[in-house]
Amino acid sequence: MKRMRCLLTSLLAAAMSLTLSVPALAAFDASVEVEIIPIGQYDILFDAQEGFLTATKGGYRGCIDSNGKVILPFEFEYTEGFQEGLIGMKKNEKTGFYNTSGQLVIPHNFDFASNFTDGLSVAYANNAYQLINTTGGTVATLNYGAVYGISNGMIRVRTGDMITGKYGYVNLAGKLVVSTQYDFAEDFSEGLAAVADPSGYKYGYIDKTGKLVIPYQFEGAYAFESGLAKVRTGTSTNALYGLIDQTGKLVVPMQYTSIGEFSDGYAYITTGWGLEQKFGLIDTSGKVVIQPEDGVIRTFSEGLGVARKNGAWGYINGSGTFLPMDFDGVYSFHSGLAKFEENDKYGYIDQNGTVIVPAEYTLAQDFSDGIATASKGDEDYIIKIKGWQWSGTSVSATTPTVTATPTASTVLVNGKKVSFDAYNIGGNNYFKLRDLAYIVSGTNAQFEVAWDSERNAIDLTSGKVYTAVGGEMSTKGSGTKKATATASDIYLNGAAVDFTAYHIDGNNYFKLRDIGQAFDFGVTWDGTANTITIDTSTGYEE
Repeated sequence: MKRMRCLLTSLLAAAMSLTLSVPALAAFDASVEVEIIPIGQYDILFDAQEGFLTATKGGYRGCIDSNGKVILPFEFEYTEGFQEGLIGMKKNEKTGFYNTSGQLVIPHNFDFASNFTDGLSVAYANNAYQLINTTGGTVATLNYGAVYGISNGMIRVRTGDMITGKYGYVNLAGKLVVSTQYDFAEDFSEGLAAVADPSGYKYGYIDKTGKLVIPYQFEGAYAFESGLAKVRTGTSTNALYGLIDQTGKLVVPMQYTSIGEFSDGYAYITTGWGLEQKFGLIDTSGKVVIQPEDGVIRTFSEGLGVARKNGAWGYINGSGTFLPMDFDGVYSFHSGLAKFEENDKYGYIDQNGTVIVPAEYTLAQDFSDGIATASKGDEDYIIKIKGWQWSGTSVSATTPTVTATPTASTVLVNGKKVSFDAYNIGGNNYFKLRDLAYIVSGTNAQFEVAWDSERNAIDLTSGKVYTAVGGEMSTKGSGTKKATATASDIYLNGAAVDFTAYHIDGNNYFKLRDIGQAFDFGVTWDGTANTITIDTSTGYEE
């Protein structure tokens, strides 16, 4: 029986008959268009990576592009998909790398090799690990019992075997920078890595120099994401979880039976076990947005989380508002579309709840990189969003646009009326980032904005005087605009954050409440007076 990878399958195993009306999820542009391309029949189709799909046919793997054209023939034993424009393919037990045109660029010389990260791959040949570059050249030979993947600019290594070996870290030049001294260690994330003390019973965190910056004190410790890391007390039978920040401060008490991964700034929390389990929601500041209650919440994606409440499946937003859907099942949003189930068939909806692709497919994947695959009868199909483009060896996706209308509200800053360049998107107000930084500079809420083109990153630093670049507060939004999600990574005081932001006419616009919460200034709304008030002398409150 044909298999395809589908997210959250177990979550929606039981079909339901709902009689609820479908509310609009957000004021998004409903003009998302897709192209549906028949591509024959495959044994397995995997998620798209960088605009390409790996597939299995006749027991062998190959690769097709977003139009269904075969890029690499079905004659390989294994592959994981494109990354940084290269794909590793195994043939006759040896791995080589091909580019997006299907050309062999690194010969099949390796017993195995990881996908490329930061222009490097960890490969193994002639009984030795090697760090190779994108031409196949050896950057360094790594004489260790095991070498793990590249993460956060560091490579975890282990001496000896899994029982007696010790873990340490090398840099991207292959130089040992943290000695092999740990019984157990995790990969680096956001500049820190969890390691075990010599007894192996407690965990703490080290920085990239090997300095212990968070003492050994936890029974379990996990990767940092959005400036927070999940930590555990107790064993698997009585484990409780909390969250710490990068100083080791406990931001969320160890009182939850599970904490999900952060996505789009939110993670679920649970109390209780089994039938007594209750779900809630926290944000990246550690604030409990929804206290644990009956129902289910799953991973957020593109501003909405799959949830179940009062027997109905639907979506929940960051304010805790539950939006039931009139379908048998719903899945996470990716590339602006989500899979839904109706009468044992699958289709896709947009964030308005509008059916974009009718439920007529017996199997379907979530979208990935603007592409999904689906099946009906003896035919497989590629479903791709029009407007998504791929250039050279890197992804340059043009995401579906959303409608942005000029904010009609009066805005007061510390009691004075200020004319901002601001837009309303999906019921929330988005202000030009540099305008906000400019107007609060010199107050307790001041922050700096810096752009790093090499990293494609926006760096926000609290407490620093803003450096004007010219053009701040010079225009006011006029006329409806088309906005696309900001593609840049965003960092707050050095930690990655998942702010919702949009790109309009060459500028980045951030949700006002996200900025207010991040830099702790008051944001209030007076519906009667149609007035937004920003007060830098008070702290942020929901």
